[in-house]
This record gives sequence, structure tokens and C-alpha cells, in this order.
Amino acid sequence: MGKKKKKKKSAETVKAEPRALWKKAAELAAMPVSGAAIVLAFAPYNQFYLAWAALVPLLWTLRRANCAGAALRGYLFGMGYLAALFWWLVVVRWPAPLGYAAFVVVVPAIFIPWACLTAFFMKKASGAIRVFAPACLWTLLEFAMSHGTFALPWWSLAYTQTSNLVTAQLASLGGIYLVSFMVVLANMFILAIVNKSVAADKRTWAAAGVIASASIVYGIYGLTVSHTTADPVSIALIQANFEEQEEKENQSIFTEMYSTHFEMTDEAVREKEPDIVVWSESVTFIPWLAGERNLESVKNALSSLGITLVAGVYDWKDDSENYNSVIAIDPEKGLIGKYDKIQIVPFGEMFPYRKVIEKISPAAGAWIKKQALSYDTTPGKSLTVFDSRSGKFGAMVCFESVFPGLTRKLANEGAEFLFVLTNDAWFLDTAAIHQHASMSALRAIETRRYVAQASNTGVSAIYDPAGRLAETVRPLTKDILYGEIRPNQAATFYMRFGDLFAWLCAAFSAAALALAIPRKKRS
Repeated sequence: MGKKKKKKKSAETVKAEPRALWKKAAELAAMPVSGAAIVLAFAPYNQFYLAWAALVPLLWTLRRANCAGAALRGYLFGMGYLAALFWWLVVVRWPAPLGYAAFVVVVPAIFIPWACLTAFFMKKASGAIRVFAPACLWTLLEFAMSHGTFALPWWSLAYTQTSNLVTAQLASLGGIYLVSFMVVLANMFILAIVNKSVAADKRTWAAAGVIASASIVYGIYGLTVSHTTADPVSIALIQANFEEQEEKENQSIFTEMYSTHFEMTDEAVREKEPDIVVWSESVTFIPWLAGERNLESVKNALSSLGITLVAGVYDWKDDSENYNSVIAIDPEKGLIGKYDKIQIVPFGEMFPYRKVIEKISPAAGAWIKKQALSYDTTPGKSLTVFDSRSGKFGAMVCFESVFPGLTRKLANEGAEFLFVLTNDAWFLDTAAIHQHASMSALRAIETRRYVAQASNTGVSAIYDPAGRLAETVRPLTKDILYGEIRPNQAATFYMRFGDLFAWLCAAFSAAALALAIPRKKRS
């Protein structure tokens, strides 16, 4: 048999091939750019509307992509998104830059399953599946990445809406997951307009319109109603503005911090006579305030000032047991409680799977101890609700305020207002200090509790139950933030039912998958 002759390509085909390659290259290049654009919706830029459309280029290309193409596009999108959002990790103390490398190279892989399943569902006949499945899948992705050793929901699309408080009010119903769902749904609607497919799915979009309209009405209601009428509690947050703290074994910095905080506390009492004074994270060692030798004298000092003191302390025993804690001292009762930080920062306060690595490779374990982190902070085991003269309150340390589950549990256990104690000096003057503070707005909305963040340096702020910024002082300065908060005992829908909305998204996605997979024909 003779060899088959290859067909010659037409001149039009030869000319079209470079254009197709350039088009594909431009399409792929747009993925990280659209991912990076979402960052402008976060604080401090606060261009929240960009989040409603930033996913459109990715969704547009997923309509006709196969699984491999969708995976590549999802990964590139995630790379641009996370690289632009977490760039400030390069200025944080070692080994945080290792974490940034992971965010740029490894973590974007989490968007691959979402992109593949979204591409799969967008080719289906059912309008409801095409419209709602991508939003449900994104919600599930955020929910999954909010749990486990490497949990960090900092990148949740809900945090793009902290400057859009109408949409943010939905957090009191479904937490950050309902807010993120609505953001993705907005992207799907813009895609449908661009794609001219609204008429084809008019019933589905009519239902989506009802949901959107109801969310706007609820958002306006949440901003206008008074969530608590309890008597106000006067507070003072001490922002001492110390630069990046030195190692724990060097106590000279802590001596200065200790005396400075007491001096600023005296000043706060002279100026405003607050009920509660809050110091920031890791100001001193616990024996200096609440040890057997010092507690009585501290209590007497607070009694003369007439205040309850809330302070971040180190509870240092040894390398194998040490806690990042919060204590509260009442001028009459003395120590009224201690909370040990539960959510420990990977690569910042602990090196993940250190013991496993040491067993597999002692040399690698030794390198980690010498070059990365010499010890791990011990995680706490339970939450604490402090019962003070001014009301019951809960406390979170540093990036624990990023997690909605902690504040929900604290409120359900009786906390009537919430404090965040943090040291954001590690972030320097980057977007991270503003992003971190803004997340407390959603914690306030979810629980309808006042949330006050006391930062060593960075942003100290007070948020009311609707997520509005009630009071703040200029970041990166030595100052005292004064304000009033009101206790609240009422329970929100989110407090009662938790992450129900995320589980509903899981049920919808599972049902959609079951309906979308072709059944084998029976003989």
C-alpha cells in the first residue's frame, strides 16, 4: 500500500494559525491579570465593584475549555490572585517568605478542581446548573480552605465587600460564604450579558434577580435597624507602636513595652475614664501581670484607676509548651480568665508537620529548628468568655479574626462584645494591616456584636454591629483609641445555624453532578 499524501494547508489556514496562537496566549495571559485585579477590591483600595466582574474573563474561557485547559486557566488565575494578595509576606519575618513561595506556586492548585467542574457544568443544558453551580462550587472551595492545618480564608471574596456594607449584611445569615456566593453570582450575570444568554435562561435569572433584590432589601434593613440598645461601655485601646519585636529571650524590649503600656493606661484614665483598657498582642509575660508576686499589686493599681485590663501575654514554659494568650484582670476579682490562642499561624508560629519531618529526616528537622523556627507555639484547647463588670466578652489573637467560626462560638457561649488583640508590626506599612482590620467588620455583622481591634501598630479600630467603622486612629503611630461599645445578647441566624448555607451549596453541587453525569443506557 502506498503512503497517504498529506493534505496541503490552505493559505487561509496558514495565516489563521499564528492568530489562533496569539489569541490563546493572550487568553492565558489574561488569567493571572484578572486574578490580580480582584485585589483592588480589598482594603485599603476598596474598589469592591471590581470583584463583581474580575472572574468574567476566566468564566468566559471556561465555557469552551476541556478539563486540561480549565485546569491550566484555573491555576494561572489563582497564581495571579494569590501572588498579588499575599505579596506582603515577603516583608514578614523568616520563614514567612517560604509561605509566599507556596502561595505563588503550590496553593493556586486549589482552583483547579473548581475550574474543571465549572467548565463541566457550564456546558450543561440546565440553566439552573449553569448559573448557580459555579457560585456553589466557589463557596465549597472557600469552606474547605477555611479548615485544617493550612486554613487561611484571607482570600475569601467576602472580604472584598467590607466597603460595600449592603452586601456584607448577608454575613449575619450565611457568614462569609453567602457573601462570596453573591459575588460569584454577580460575575455569572455579567458573563450572561456579555454572552447574550440571559434570555435563554430567563427563568433562572428571574430567580437570581429575586435573590439579589431580597439581599439588597435585607442589606439596607441591616444598616438602618438598631441591633442593641444596651448601656454603653467606655473602652480605650492602647496602640503603643513598637517596631517588630525581638526574640522572647531578650527581655529588654518587654521591660520598655510594659512600662509604656502602663503610662499610656494612666493617660487614658486621666483623659476619658474608660471602663476597659485593652493592650495589644504579646505585650509582656504572664508572670509580670498575673504571677503570684505581681497580681495583687497590679489589681490594686487597677482598682485605683477603676478599670478592667485586657492584655496580650506570653505564657512561656519552655520550647515544647508556650502559649500566645490573653488575660483579663478585674480591679476587684483579680484574674478573671485566660485564653490561649487556638488558631496558630503556619510558618509564623509553627512549622507544619515538624515532628513528622524530624522522624523522616533528622537533618531536615535540625535545619528547620536552626534556620526557620526554633520552636512551635502551643495551640490552646478551648475558648474563653470573660465575665467582667461591664459585660461578657470574648477575645481573639491576631489572625484568628479572619475565621468566622471562632467569633460565632464565642457569641454562642455568651460573649456580648469581642476584642481582637494583634501585633501587626510584622506587616510594616503594607496593605495587610488594612485588610486584617477590615475583616473584623464581617465578624461584627455575623454576630451583631461590637468588635474592637487593639493593635500594637497597624490599625486599631472599633466596628459596630452593622460592620461600620465607628472609631479608629492613624495607623503606625503611638496613640490611644477611645470609643463606646454596647453589649448585645441577641443571636443572629448565622449564630444559630452556622455554615448551613455552605452545606446547602454542597447538596446542590452533588445533585447537579448526579444529574449532569450521563447514565448508561439499559438494554
